[in-house]
Amino acid sequence: MVGNIIVLSLLVSVLSMGAGKAGQAGKGARPVSLTQCGDLLLVEPGASVSEFDFLGQVYTLEDLLSNDPKKNIALRHPSIVWNAYQKAWAIINHYGHRTILEPDFRVEQVNLWNAFATPVSPNGPQIFGQYVPVDNVVTFLREGASGSSPAKVLSLTGPAGTGKTELLKVLHLRRAILSYENPDFWEFRFRWKNLKDIPSLEPLQDPTQQDEPFYHQMGRSPIVLLTKEMQKAVVELATPAAERLTGFEPHPFLIRDPHTKEIIERIIAFYYPGKAPTQMEYLSAISRHVEIYRFVVDPDQPPVFVRNQGRNIDWSNLFMAEDPARKLVYGVGNPLSYDYSGLILQADGFGAFFDEFFRQIVSFRDATLEFSQNRVVQRGGAKAVTVDAFAILADNDESKDKAKDEGAAGAQLDRGANLPMRLTINPYQNAKVILAMAMQEWGPGKFTMTDLSKKNAKPEPADVNVIFPEVDDNSKFPDIDGRYSIHCKLGSGQNVLVAPRTLFLLGATAAATRLVTSPSSLVKFVSEFDILGNNSNEFTSPVTRLQVILGQLPASDALRTELNKVKDLLNEGSEGISARSSQTWFLAALARAGRNESTLTPALANAVFEKLMDRKDFLNKTMDVRAQWISLNNQVKAGLLLPALTSDVLTLLSQRTDVDSLYAEIEAELITLFQNQDAQKRDATGNNNLVDIEFDRLDKIKKSYKDLTGRSLEPGEVASFKLVPGRKPEDRHPGLLNAIQTWLYRTEISANALDQYLHYFETATGPETVRRAADRAKSEMTQHGYNQRALLEAISMARDLMRDQERREGDK
Repeated sequence: MVGNIIVLSLLVSVLSMGAGKAGQAGKGARPVSLTQCGDLLLVEPGASVSEFDFLGQVYTLEDLLSNDPKKNIALRHPSIVWNAYQKAWAIINHYGHRTILEPDFRVEQVNLWNAFATPVSPNGPQIFGQYVPVDNVVTFLREGASGSSPAKVLSLTGPAGTGKTELLKVLHLRRAILSYENPDFWEFRFRWKNLKDIPSLEPLQDPTQQDEPFYHQMGRSPIVLLTKEMQKAVVELATPAAERLTGFEPHPFLIRDPHTKEIIERIIAFYYPGKAPTQMEYLSAISRHVEIYRFVVDPDQPPVFVRNQGRNIDWSNLFMAEDPARKLVYGVGNPLSYDYSGLILQADGFGAFFDEFFRQIVSFRDATLEFSQNRVVQRGGAKAVTVDAFAILADNDESKDKAKDEGAAGAQLDRGANLPMRLTINPYQNAKVILAMAMQEWGPGKFTMTDLSKKNAKPEPADVNVIFPEVDDNSKFPDIDGRYSIHCKLGSGQNVLVAPRTLFLLGATAAATRLVTSPSSLVKFVSEFDILGNNSNEFTSPVTRLQVILGQLPASDALRTELNKVKDLLNEGSEGISARSSQTWFLAALARAGRNESTLTPALANAVFEKLMDRKDFLNKTMDVRAQWISLNNQVKAGLLLPALTSDVLTLLSQRTDVDSLYAEIEAELITLFQNQDAQKRDATGNNNLVDIEFDRLDKIKKSYKDLTGRSLEPGEVASFKLVPGRKPEDRHPGLLNAIQTWLYRTEISANALDQYLHYFETATGPETVRRAADRAKSEMTQHGYNQRALLEAISMARDLMRDQERREGDK
């Protein structure tokens, strides 16, 4: 292999004809003179603007074949031998990944790919959640990169707002960054020059700009210009570096497009009429008329998105366009009579994304069948062209199901990989998406965050990935609230506090509407389950299901596995409050907060939700779902928001503020009873300091646990929780903790007691114990993300929810 390169290099070195040297400036360039430079605010007047360095970098075919490691561009920039799949996989692989358990039910192992899960730039595009679909997309691209035969086309189905179109956008931006910054990922293309010297090619150049090059219209690597022997040598040289970056040997795309093939044939026919040139004669002739340049992907230009074309399709903008003037010269069917610059052909070298594909008219779907299956494009009298690209189709389930029996859609679906992308049912991920979309809509500069763990911390620009970090090694998210306070600057100059539990309410309500809980939905699958039945509380209760997802209720691996199966079987996330409607809810509530002492609270968000329930554009369906969504919102408030709010109120107002110490007492009692069911005392200190087990209190907490979970609390469950490998000493049994908090607010923070606190805040009068607790709460509330308005509304909402719950229990 090295010998081949050396021989070629020596031969190339004696060529008398060749393109300009690397770094050669374009002809006709003239410097721009600046006057009064001393008045300009230049840090370094003589320094170059590095972002434009690539514009002057011009290379020759010699630089592909040189045995000088400092010159050979294939050796220095291995991306030149990758096909489209390998390029995409190399980009994704570059940013790395880690393996996690998918966070909803923590039973399915999945790769979290940093290229998609982390923002391209601060608060820039990224994919939120969607761990399994993204991993499957990466698998599709990696299989293509390996040289195996992946599915011909990838089809993503699901509602709007799941990140389908964002996938290619993020990958495009990653490509743009690396094509500029990282030499391993530099891309190269070629352009023709001096074509006026060959009479049969002179019509390709603009007669008014004879010195301007004629750009190759597709994204082919310059290696297509070489002979097969030269290509083999170049690929062998680049293989070690290319394999290092992808893990696979390169599979370069070596097919010449019709334009390139026709131009090369005419060049050779001109210089060597009637004979086959030698390798070096071929190289000599082509070198006179081609130059290689760096192609830097423009991050400000979108990737190839083929959107809904409507009924009047302009085929020339999608495929090939006939050039009437050149057709008079070259005739019908000659490649030079056509421009190969349509939108789909621009995908050459990377990928194309067909949005709303199954809503396209049948003639469009049929016309693109050959591209999506075999990457071949042909239209009219133009010669077919094979495109180096991967194809991704996207649409919703309804359109796909409707179209599968029409035209070629069935064939495309049968031969493709069909991946569902659903709206997330995880309240944490929902809250993150809602905040991120709001920051995108209003601009990240409108939002600030303050670290509540640091004393006297100052506000800083909000970062959604700091407020909502990814899962830890145990696939757990941190609590949404209590870590950062969030503020939003309204146009009126007001700085609105987003009170704790507000985003949680929005995220949990949206999640609840996306679950399927109707017993009839599971009937036909119920024989497949060992634990779940169609009337199981874990299936029919949205609150219980969300508590399992949030880790607030313990659930066996078997139960979580079956709930995960339910999610897939019933396509959960296909219906419900959409991501866009969730954003509408949040922004409408923020706008209203200006009239609420610049505070957005759960109570205000709930009031806005009730208003939105009267709008058909928010429901995005018939009004039939209105009552269902209102009911789900009420269940979320009672089952999830009330414990969270009262936990905050308890922390700030209760005489017993140390929930941890109470938890330790109850846990010790249960472990003692597990060891000896007849025990009456427990060791309080570890020094045989025995104290009575408080059976009356323990019975009430057990009742609270059963009310919340539908199951009895067994001492062995708590004891075994402590013994799970990897469990930390400070970890607490989520169901027991929730039961303790619920019991506390029902005993120590009753609805009547909350009335007293509200009265004190309004009048500054009340019992001494209330005064002390309220004053302490005022001094500590900012440390927990509250202001006085948020605290008062939390107390009021907790009181109202308690009374609603008491009334419902009394009606039973």
